Amino acid sequence: MYFRYGGYAHDAGECLVDTPSPETIFSDDGVVTGLRQRISITGRKHAANPAALTAALQAMEAAYSVQYQEGALCDDSGAVTAIAVPAGLARVVQPPAYVATTPGQWTTYVDYSIILEVVQTSAYGQEQFDFRENVTFQPPPFAPTNQEFVYRNPLLGEVQRQGAGIFTFTAVQSGEVSSKIFWQSPRSPNWPQHCHWKQSTTSYDRRHSTKNYWSYVTTWNYVFEAPYSLNQYPAITY
Repeated sequence: MYFRYGGYAHDAGECLVDTPSPETIFSDDGVVTGLRQRISITGRKHAANPAALTAALQAMEAAYSVQYQEGALCDDSGAVTAIAVPAGLARVVQPPAYVATTPGQWTTYVDYSIILEVVQTSAYGQEQFDFRENVTFQPPPFAPTNQEFVYRNPLLGEVQRQGAGIFTFTAVQSGEVSSKIFWQSPRSPNWPQHCHWKQSTTSYDRRHSTKNYWSYVTTWNYVFEAPYSLNQYPAITY
């Protein structure tokens, strides 16, 4: 029996793979987002001489420098007997670390430990946990006219109001959605036919909270202009 991470195979009987019970992950607002499990791999790497040991350790370090690989327990024929780490879910939170606890290590053998972390999301974990949207109008949608005017102060007489043409109606739709799992898609623009695409933006941000959780935040800002009033409330739900 041996353990394989990605395309790298430990020697048969070289290491112990400890898979404790997973712990529940909560968002900052107390919602269950999934399960986290830390898998400990401890073993002793053997080689014929110090040079061969160094080469073996370098190969192991290179293998665990790649994130999100499948980890599998295999029998001596190479057949997979159990999937300890599903592909795409695991990350190497502690690459190979060495602790020489007995004399003679670093000659033809050395003890090592590796820690993998697997995060599996719940049904709730696929949803966003914070969403907001704002729509700003200029002028307000209830403006009675789109006639522009100015006041002029003549040399004699009272101040006069004069027409100055017509104006267009503008709106800005902005918002953000955050997830504990991955970036969500931005909301679609309310009036795509009137969108100034060159002035509009979307952005993706990764934020770290004080409780050691990551948030994946998607923001959008659309700018619109039309010859008539634009009137639509912000979205209530994502």
